[in-house]
Amino acid sequence: MKRETQPSSPFPHARQGFALPAALFLLVVLGGLSAWLMRMTQTGLAQDALEIEGERAYQAAQAGLEAGLYAASVGHTCGSRTVTFTGQLSRFTASVSCTTHTFDEGGDTIRLYEITSVACNQPGSGSCPNAAPSLVEYSERQLQAVIEE
Repeated sequence: MKRETQPSSPFPHARQGFALPAALFLLVVLGGLSAWLMRMTQTGLAQDALEIEGERAYQAAQAGLEAGLYAASVGHTCGSRTVTFTGQLSRFTASVSCTTHTFDEGGDTIRLYEITSVACNQPGSGSCPNAAPSLVEYSERQLQAVIEE
């Protein structure tokens, strides 16, 4: 009985060592993908933090504006004031300014109060806006209202 044999390959060790380069390639590709995903996650988190700081600045500016509106409408006073906060807004300061404009309209005196509130999370010299902020997450919002007396 004759036994059949496989033809011999001219390169008997051609398939040896294939797994190591494939594994290294996969590790490099997956490592690069992981680094890219981590960077994208960090960027997204930083954007979210800036968005939250911007929303807090808006809320602080709104509160400052309401304080100015209250002083003008109830107390009939128009002046500058600084509003500080506690809690989630403790990093913020609102600088409120008020300007009075008086007009004569058909013999009637009309008084307008122009109120501006600027809030920021790093006040310069105790008030906002800060011309040279050093915080990377510096956030500032300005709101304005005019009421008639």
